[in-house]
Amino acid sequence: MTDSSPDRLRQIEQLYNDALEREEQDRAAFLADACAGDDELLADVRSLLGYEREAGGFLERPALSEAARMLARDARPALAGQGIAVG
Repeated sequence: MTDSSPDRLRQIEQLYNDALEREEQDRAAFLADACAGDDELLADVRSLLGYEREAGGFLERPALSEAARMLARDARPALAGQGIAVG
């Protein structure tokens, strides 16, 4: 986003909120019409909607399952075969 003027940010926010009020399958047509060829505006709103989709998916998964998935993704190499000092 190159234009971060208050008016532009309000425009992005309004379009984002208006898009959320529509069914997901209707959003692309709505945004294409509302952005009227302003590709940067369209990209900014789509980006925000992408975050919304990711966040929604996160809340739909059980917390324990999500934590396990995150730990597995970030896991360091196993310490198998390493000794543990006692005492």
